[in-house]
Formats: sequence, structure tokens, C-alpha cells
Amino acid sequence: GHFNLAENRRDEPAPFAFSTESVSGTSWVWVDDKGKPYAALVTFKPDGDIDGRSISPLLDRWAIDNGTLTFVSDGGSVTYRFDQSSALPNAQTALIGHMEGEPTIASRLVPAVTGDALAVYFAREALTGTSWRLSNDNDSVAIEKLTLNADGSVGGVAGNPWIATWTVEENGLVLLSPSGSRSFKFETPTLAADGSRVINGYLAINPYEEPYLTEIKE
Repeated sequence: GHFNLAENRRDEPAPFAFSTESVSGTSWVWVDDKGKPYAALVTFKPDGDIDGRSISPLLDRWAIDNGTLTFVSDGGSVTYRFDQSSALPNAQTALIGHMEGEPTIASRLVPAVTGDALAVYFAREALTGTSWRLSNDNDSVAIEKLTLNADGSVGGVAGNPWIATWTVEENGLVLLSPSGSRSFKFETPTLAADGSRVINGYLAINPYEEPYLTEIKE
């Protein structure tokens, strides 16, 4: 079990070049260490605007400043600064930064899964056999381990009034109750700080409740 550094290095992308050219037009999810999004989709437009579904006043514009990527508030001050990158398991890169002036308040940008890649991610055959931990909005664990079985049943949830079966619809994973009604939909893939796949979702009866799934590797 020796760790082969040379072998490991070959799989890692080169350090991210924090330049206008490398950032312009790219799309990311702004997440915490657990992979929960602060903003579900952030696209850095060539004119410096930030396009996204859930934009905060802290993310009015983006700029490259001294070789770092910065978020600029609507008042014109730098709010977050991203100055490091880390390799992800899928040969992609996460950007790591912090709140301006608060280096201990960490922040991460992971590549957004969009378009054709989203359809591939949520293909039924891609999800079949995978296992996940279901966490509540407040990070408490709701179900330690559930498995998406090939026959459409969900393993590990016997007697659960909310979850019995699963399906895929509109680029998302849907968990159904024993009566067949939709209980949860998970549709925003991200990554936790340790590289685990995470899918963020919402409760069908209350979309403001945002549980999330973290993949459990056997």
C-alpha cells in the first residue's frame, strides 16, 4: 500500500490558471464543505456579470485581481476571493477561497453539471445500485444508507412513510412514498470537500426544505 506520488500526479489537472480567459463563460456551483449550494448555478459572463439562479448581493460581479478570482458586491467591494485549486476525482478542478478578510470562512466552487452531462448523470442505469446517506436541511442524518435498487425499490428504508421507490424524471432523482406520491426530488449535483458525490434537492410538500444525498462508496 505505498502511495505512488508520480502515478497520482498524472491524474491531477494542472493548477487552475486564475485568468480572465480561463474563468470567462464557465459555470460553477458555489458550495460549502458538505456540498450544499449557496448558489445553485453561477456563470461568469465575459462582461464581468454573474448569471445564476440564486444570486446574492455579495455576487454582483466577478473580476480577476492579482491572479485571484474575486466576487464583487453590488456596492463595489470584494466579498470573496478564490486563490487555490484542488483536483477532483473526475479530472476536474474545484476552486477554493474564503470571505475577504476572513481566511477561516472557507468557500468552494465546483464545476456545474449542465446540459448533456446532466442527462448522463441522472440516467437510470448510472444511478442503479448506488447508495446514499440522506441528510436533512440542518445536516442531521435522516437515513444512514439507502440504496437505489434495479427494480425501482429503495433498500434500507423498510417501513419509511416517505420513501419506498425511486425514479428519474426531468434530469433529477425522485423518491416516492409507498402510495406512489413524490416525496423528494434531487436535481443539483455537487461534490463534498472529500470528493464524495452529493445531490441537493427539496421536499415535495415544502420546497424550502432542502435535504441532500451524499454517496456512500462500498
